[in-house]
Formats: sequence, structure tokens, C-alpha cells
Amino acid sequence: MGERGWWRAAALVSGGYLAAALLGRLLADPYAGVTFCPANGLYLAALLLYPTRRWPLVFAVTLPLQLLVGIGAGDEMLPIAWGWAASTAEVLLAAGLLRRVVTAPLRIDTVRDVVWLTVASAVVAPAAGAL
Repeated sequence: MGERGWWRAAALVSGGYLAAALLGRLLADPYAGVTFCPANGLYLAALLLYPTRRWPLVFAVTLPLQLLVGIGAGDEMLPIAWGWAASTAEVLLAAGLLRRVVTAPLRIDTVRDVVWLTVASAVVAPAAGAL
């Protein structure tokens, strides 16, 4: 993919991430905060689809969007940034684990791969993030 293609892909990730982050806010419990974050699923998918050398582009796209959504909801900037850092750490952990155990190219088309996706993204990464 050429340089223009990467920027188009980043724009698509941006739009999807923004929509998913806003959806997460709509589904949020006013007393518990955001307990389900669809944006993290898209974040993980972007990391799994992009080569690792392009991951900084994904990081650069998601942080300002997370700040935009959070500040728009009345949150303060520092907790939003810490939340983004925690989400990034969780997604990095899940992506790294999946890249080690799922055969390339990542297709998630076998039961084994789906189980690993579930374990990495719904068990291991959130548990590590809760520490």
C-alpha cells in the first residue's frame, strides 16, 4: 500500500473510532462510566491489520479523537489521556499475544483463532489493565 493508501486507511480508522467512541458514550452508565468500549475493538482490529511499523499512525489518530469525545462529554483532559494510555496498553497486549499465537495472515477463521481472540481481547488484556 502506498503512502496515500495509509493516510486513507488512517482516515477510515479515525471515522470508525470516533463513531465507536461516541457509541460507547451512549451505552455508558451515568454512575459507572463507560463499561463497554466498542472503540477498543476497532483499535485492536486496526493494529492487527496494520504492520507494526504503522502502529504509531494508529496511536496518533486515536488519542486526539479520544480527547475530543471525552472533553465533549465534560471529562477532564488528564483522566482522558490516562484512559487512552490504559486502553492502548490493553490493545497492545492483546495484539501482541494474537500475533504470537495466531498464524499469519491473521484471518480468525478457525475455532482455535476465535478462542485466542476471545482470550486475548476479553480476558487477558482487560485483566492486565485492571491491575
